[in-house]
Amino acid sequence: MAHSDAAAEWLRLTAHYRRMSDGELLSLARNPAALTEAAQQVLKAEFSARRHERSATLARSKESPVTAAARKASIVPIDTLGPVEPP
Repeated sequence: MAHSDAAAEWLRLTAHYRRMSDGELLSLARNPAALTEAAQQVLKAEFSARRHERSATLARSKESPVTAAARKASIVPIDTLGPVEPP
């Protein structure tokens, strides 16, 4: 039963931290001793997820219009393929 309680707490904290602003999360991070081990781990995971999301957004903003359109259409644009060898 303890495993189930720990998983439920992890999910609860994840949802809670996801709703918080960056500033609110930074306030929590300033006093990690006040957080449980699970809360510290979920907080680190949320910071990591937000960094990854921002990196992906930045990368998409720098891609060519052709590549962006292809990504949205779930196809591979020809300009991203390597050289094609003749048969």
